[in-house]
Amino acid sequence: MKEEAQFCSIRGLVVADTYRIVHKIGEDGCGTIYRAEDIATKEDLRLKKLDKEDFDAGVKEVYRRLREARHPNVGRIHEFIEEEDCYWVVMELIHGEAAEHFICEVDHMEDCTPIPADDFWKIVDGVLKGLEYVHADPDIMVYHRNVTADNVMITFTEANQLESVQLIDFELCHDIPDNSMDGLGEDDVPVGTRGYKAPELYAGRFDQRSDLFAVGVIAWRLITHKWPYYLTHRMAEEMDNDKIRETITEQLQESLSFQCGWVLTSLAMYPGASSLLKLLLAPDPNDRAASASEALRHLADVRPCSTAPS
Repeated sequence: MKEEAQFCSIRGLVVADTYRIVHKIGEDGCGTIYRAEDIATKEDLRLKKLDKEDFDAGVKEVYRRLREARHPNVGRIHEFIEEEDCYWVVMELIHGEAAEHFICEVDHMEDCTPIPADDFWKIVDGVLKGLEYVHADPDIMVYHRNVTADNVMITFTEANQLESVQLIDFELCHDIPDNSMDGLGEDDVPVGTRGYKAPELYAGRFDQRSDLFAVGVIAWRLITHKWPYYLTHRMAEEMDNDKIRETITEQLQESLSFQCGWVLTSLAMYPGASSLLKLLLAPDPNDRAASASEALRHLADVRPCSTAPS
């Protein structure tokens, strides 16, 4: 009953005299997401409410820059609104599915429907192009720091052909070239979503290669429907950061040896993907692609001709 009361109290709420809340879409680790309507234009939009206490003032500057972003692989930001106790991010409402929708967490691979190879390559290509833009555009230049399958939106045509791939949710972004995490202790938790964090984050370091690692995790999960490394919440609580980094590194090395039968079976449907996975998921960032542009060049080299854009 309490949850229903909370829902009813916000439905119909008008934000900044402009956007009327229609209903709640869901929540993630950063905030609560709503469907809303621009009262004047009747445009459907996606609003995300961020509690101020969870973010520093830098989030305002990040979204100020992202409002100017114009790229087919980056979700459009309309406005950033500051209120007394929260921020509202006003975004394009993308009528599609998150990449997570195409990943099934099951024990038996035969229970999963493989994603078509053409769609797989388009998704990875789109995410890398979105990162290439936000990393390198002189007016933006940020690390995303929370690239996940939930933060990649995919749309399809009426004929069920993949139409667009867009990167969303930038509230954890960080300026380039500042790649430090000052004060990260051995028990502090680095920013990001567990399972997508590169090993170097647990040593207090990140740069564009850490974002590329997360793309590798998405690619691995789309192919295998499993994680390239396994770190439970309990494990993360019981180990210090050095031990976590060591554990992740060992598991990644085992995964990237491609010795497991189910991995080989999955990869057989995606020729060329194994070398891309090695380039994105290398435990040592110095062994990864140095930039999204380099990863895209490699992707173009290994992608089968039948799936390449014409």
